[in-house]
Amino acid sequence: MPGFRIVAPAVWAAVVVLATLVVPEAFGATSTWVSRGTDGALSYRAQSDGDRIPDFSMVGYGAGWVDLPATPPVVVTVTATTGDATSRIQTAINSVAALPIQANGFRGTVQLAPGDYEIAGQLKIAASGVVLRGSGRDLTSGSASRLIATGTSTRDVISIGSTSAGPNYSGFSKVAIADSRVPVGATSFTVASTAGLSVGHTINVNWTSNQAWINANNMHLLDNPWQPGDRQQNSDRVITRIEGNRIFVDAPITSAIETIYGGGTIQRYNGFTSGGRITNVGVENLVGQSLAARDELNEARAWSFVGVEAAENVFIRQIEARYFPYSATLAAADSKFVTTSEARSVLATGTITGSRRYTYNVEDGQLVLVADATASEGRHDFVTGSNVTGPSVFVSGTATSANSDTGPHHRWASGILFDNISVSGDQINIRDRGNMGTGHGWAGANSVVWNAKADGFIVQNPPTATNWLIGSVGTLVTEGGKVGTYDSLGTRVSLGDTTTNPTDSLYKAQLAERRATGVDLRFWVGDQGTSWTSGTGGWTNWSRTLGTRTNSSAPSARTDVVFNVTGSTALTMRPGVATAVNSVQFDAPTASLTLRVGGTNGQLTVGGNGITVFSGSQTITGDAGGSGATGDVLLAGSQTWEVRGTSQLVVNARLGPTVSIGTLQKTGSGTLTLTANSGGVNAFKASWSLAEGTTRLTNADAFGWSYNDARVASGATLQLAGVGLGLANGTLTLGGMGVSGSGGALRSLSGTGSLAAGTGAVVLTTGSTGIGVDAGILTIARTISGSGGLVKTGSGRLVLAAANSYSGGTTLLAGTVEASSAAALASGSSAGRITIVGGTVTLPAD
Repeated sequence: MPGFRIVAPAVWAAVVVLATLVVPEAFGATSTWVSRGTDGALSYRAQSDGDRIPDFSMVGYGAGWVDLPATPPVVVTVTATTGDATSRIQTAINSVAALPIQANGFRGTVQLAPGDYEIAGQLKIAASGVVLRGSGRDLTSGSASRLIATGTSTRDVISIGSTSAGPNYSGFSKVAIADSRVPVGATSFTVASTAGLSVGHTINVNWTSNQAWINANNMHLLDNPWQPGDRQQNSDRVITRIEGNRIFVDAPITSAIETIYGGGTIQRYNGFTSGGRITNVGVENLVGQSLAARDELNEARAWSFVGVEAAENVFIRQIEARYFPYSATLAAADSKFVTTSEARSVLATGTITGSRRYTYNVEDGQLVLVADATASEGRHDFVTGSNVTGPSVFVSGTATSANSDTGPHHRWASGILFDNISVSGDQINIRDRGNMGTGHGWAGANSVVWNAKADGFIVQNPPTATNWLIGSVGTLVTEGGKVGTYDSLGTRVSLGDTTTNPTDSLYKAQLAERRATGVDLRFWVGDQGTSWTSGTGGWTNWSRTLGTRTNSSAPSARTDVVFNVTGSTALTMRPGVATAVNSVQFDAPTASLTLRVGGTNGQLTVGGNGITVFSGSQTITGDAGGSGATGDVLLAGSQTWEVRGTSQLVVNARLGPTVSIGTLQKTGSGTLTLTANSGGVNAFKASWSLAEGTTRLTNADAFGWSYNDARVASGATLQLAGVGLGLANGTLTLGGMGVSGSGGALRSLSGTGSLAAGTGAVVLTTGSTGIGVDAGILTIARTISGSGGLVKTGSGRLVLAAANSYSGGTTLLAGTVEASSAAALASGSSAGRITIVGGTVTLPAD
């Protein structure tokens, strides 16, 4: 591969031979696993089993929906004095904890004045809505608030939450997950029963390993073999939607749940024990220090600065940790939605050995965010513990003088993102650690190293999972023949939004998209076969083939389905049974896609977001038979169909229903072709608005009910391809000269067609309105009115067969205009005026 250099094998500390690739730095590649579609939305490639890179955007305070809060009003200020300050600060914390919670979710702030505070014990924030705030971190100016831990107990200096609280499941039994496999990244799955469950309930989604899974991952071969039940993933989730026995949750599954490997269950929380899980807590603008002076050998002292357990919506902002042997921040059991922001750890001390210097430690929390943090002289600076369930994110962090690697440390942490992390002095690894420790084995699964930089990388795939190394710069090391999933090594990948996301952070791109409105559910179908037919089971089976590859459920009326294809293979999609979606969107610049609907393939109802073609030449086709309300595609209300650029959309499916749906608008500069071939007639009722581009009819009745109105805006064209127009009783309003200002707003391409007489009319708006007949004959047998003038283009013949009243005169640029009566050339201020630039005018005999 260009840019790679093979170096001689080396011997690693674990006494295995490694093959090493030196990866230089370059910029600007596109990942094959996450990239932007033509519409600018993120598109995810999935594996054949449905696993994909998860959405990490819901981590951290407020589930990512909100920025970190402003500091609540100060209620109590504590000043620095000599001696132990534990009791004075704790009393202040308790006084704020006794206050009522305000509308912003907080009670108030304890403010520490500048100075040093000796802490012989532990500061405990055990109530919601409390913030502990210092005056800064600048020790050189004297403006900092510094907590100096004294005493000999190994502890967290600040404890948030409770070490005794935990989920209470009393009154609620476990319910089995019914799907044979729930893939990585999924946010929905089927359960045996949803009785007793409602939107907003918190549940535990559990998967527990069995012996088959242990054997599949070769963990039975360890000196200390893993045992059934050792490895569990407990996903703390909130139900967001229920459809029958399918439930939707607020964050993705990060380790596949498979029946053959133990299956899974859900169980509803009945609150928390021991006072519950607290929320809305903050610690900021503080320096924490273990001992008054740095001591490399003394470990009988405070080990960590801030620990969080059984707490959610926690922010730890702009702290500095000094001399701690274990962690600057620690997210422990039942911690959730925790953000550490702009923290720094300096001068870590203690023996450089196991169980030391885990600087930013997601020990057992989930949905944790560590952003813009720095560390020096640590060991495992951005790290997770055993059985950790994601998603969790380390983003824009820097570790210098590292004494060991960054990455999942042991025993199957899943769904962790290392995004724009830089490690100097060691590696970033997601690997099989084998017998290290007491049998660490596979340390991480379904985790991602994205646009990172390190001295080296060991990223390997477990047999039942995937780990991705994407866009990262450093030395790639392969160990024991185990490899990971690599993409764009040595070249940082771009997500194309350098103004708002200059580091091309995956997390930041996902977060921005989720906070925006109208995010699509994208069906990525680029590497699959040429045809999908559901057979029995309809959308369910169809989604097992297609939908599970994007970790989604079958589409619903709230779903925007995007067929996003990067290859050139023609594909046909057949849903199987009737279904409703919010929109259908195509993004396939080099592949021709066909969505076959109606009849045996399933009627499709399209909701308010309509149909969009971002690229390529795409088709929606229907099955023959039936008409009207039993059309192949039913339109559920007013909507817009957009065909962008030079794209094309051919719809030869029948459109329904027979009740009025409002307005159907065509936008975009591309071409929409309506044929209604599958049933002969479109019977739907709607007012057409052709705002941009070309709309082509190959069937006179493709525009629907005869009373439908249609308006062609200036710059748009209605083309008749060898046919007439069947809107005998509707009004056709024309404006302008058509696409590119020529050819006509109404343009007949060939053959013999007519606008038959009826109760409808043709209206020419102000200015010149083009009617083109490229070849053949077009007869307009209904009245033409309005203040505009008629401009005839093309070499064919235009027959004016009615008594017309348009007042702007007639201009002939080419071909023939035949007036079948004296009144055909209109009356009014320009009555009978004909300007002949070219061509022939045929007038009736006297």
